[in-house]
Amino acid sequence: MAPASICSLSPELIKRIATDLGERECQWGVDKYRASFAFTCRYISTPVLDVLWSQLNGLLPLLHTLPPDLVAAMPAGKCGCDRRFVMLRAPNAEDFRRFSIYACRVRKIALKSFGSAGYKHTDVITQEFWDCLVINAPKPFLPNLREFTRRDLFSFYYYRRYRECKMNDEHPSPCQIALQPFLGANLKRASFTLHSPPSGQPSTSGDTLRSMARVSPGLESLSLAYCDWHNPVHPSDLHGFTNLVKFSSSTGLPAGLLWGLGTLPRLREMEMSVPLQGTTVWDWVDFPHGREAGLFPSLVRLEASVKDILWTVSFIGTITSRSLSHIAVQHQPHIDSIPDELYESLCVAIADLPSHEYITFLAITTPVCQRFDTSFRGLPSRTVAPLLRLNRLQHLRTDGERFAVLVDDDMLDAMSRAWPDIRTLLLRSSDVWSGADPYDTSVPYYPPEEPIVDPDFPKASLSGLVPLVLRCPHLEEFTVPIDTRRRHDRTLRLIQSPPAALRARPSRVRVFHAPGSILEPNRSSRLTLATFLSLLFPNLAGIGPGRPRYSWHAVRELCEMLGEVRQQELRWWEARARTQATAKSEGLR
Repeated sequence: MAPASICSLSPELIKRIATDLGERECQWGVDKYRASFAFTCRYISTPVLDVLWSQLNGLLPLLHTLPPDLVAAMPAGKCGCDRRFVMLRAPNAEDFRRFSIYACRVRKIALKSFGSAGYKHTDVITQEFWDCLVINAPKPFLPNLREFTRRDLFSFYYYRRYRECKMNDEHPSPCQIALQPFLGANLKRASFTLHSPPSGQPSTSGDTLRSMARVSPGLESLSLAYCDWHNPVHPSDLHGFTNLVKFSSSTGLPAGLLWGLGTLPRLREMEMSVPLQGTTVWDWVDFPHGREAGLFPSLVRLEASVKDILWTVSFIGTITSRSLSHIAVQHQPHIDSIPDELYESLCVAIADLPSHEYITFLAITTPVCQRFDTSFRGLPSRTVAPLLRLNRLQHLRTDGERFAVLVDDDMLDAMSRAWPDIRTLLLRSSDVWSGADPYDTSVPYYPPEEPIVDPDFPKASLSGLVPLVLRCPHLEEFTVPIDTRRRHDRTLRLIQSPPAALRARPSRVRVFHAPGSILEPNRSSRLTLATFLSLLFPNLAGIGPGRPRYSWHAVRELCEMLGEVRQQELRWWEARARTQATAKSEGLR
């Protein structure tokens, strides 16, 4: 039997070894370990080179495959870059033979739009060189490319710096690398920016999207930064993306592009940002309202950053998908005062979705002010009452200075009945009721004496948490603003005579966040709260900071001590139950 060697391994296994080799160095563009591995022997070379060339940061490695008598890197003078590539003669088909061999190995490439050939900005592709390459090189450049990324926004600074150099004919300015030569039938994921054309030239945004849909019909994921605001695309420009599953955009979308996305039959995930309604680049009037247009029929996940809450309500009213289960809305208000009815109408719109019975994740957030905000206003319980129709909800998060819901005990009881599968319940509030900046620890803390009549004070009591524990066995993390002084007598009765169900099925809650809750700064209040929390949540591992911080830290320490006692009690109850079961079985014999 011949001794085993690395050459006896299959090419697939060698590829897997090469993939894991030097992974950390590859992230920084250093592939020395894989390159050394590829030169071991001819049998190993082919699969390792496939891995080595599968992911590129720029065109520089491919440019080095061209003959040295065809391409040269010339010094670029005082323009701030080291070299620029030039063609020494007219190319022919034979010049690109080696280029094509290595180009077939590339599966993923990341480019910098404005003329950068490599990982750094020291190698520049001029417009003349790029035009010659596009005309003569086989297309698509990378026939097996699956993922294309063009980092336009990061390279814009360098492009502007090059333009400021005022290069003359000897040192021409860098080009903008076009997208079309990279499009192929195997492309699955693409990320790029649609720029505005130079002054006096027609826009090519629509042509780019139509060309991509025609040449790459199998595209599944598209990340787009849209900057061509003066030439918005038509919805029909996107009709060819019939296999598109995921779309994301970090910039605002025009109405035409959003409408075109809504007509795609297989779009399941969408992350978008929408500009303020009424601007010159957005015309909401032309967008179809209601569900008669049948928009977004297959949407499963929606994440949106919006400025106008009325627009959000109207947009949600156009979604027809019956499988939408994940909704995250970040509201960035452009005005300081927003009526409570608008947030309530948003919750009504979500509850009226065709998929309201299948929604498992919901997050409605507004930016949190880093400084004390005297305009803080707590929202009443009725604001989130429509969400009780989401009977499969597992994760709910509402937070921000302008979307802080102050629920009462009745609403907590209704939530425990409506959401038996809830796992995360985060109704975040603020500490601004304390009358001082919550981020300034030097200000003395004096809790208000009469919080009952003030609408911006917590309404829930400690005893109101009991239904959540008894009816929501999967709850692991929650935030509910609580006034520990409400229904204090009932809290003491529960400590003295806890329900038997609390011992029969311990809660799985691990984290309780305290911001927004009221706690009197005295030892008896801290001990009462710690005793109640350890009784209700024997597995509690952490308490988020609240005001006063020293009191909540003391509560956390007491909870840790009492938690050990609760764990001993649980083990004793379990041992007792086993002993009784054993004695009962032996008695039957």
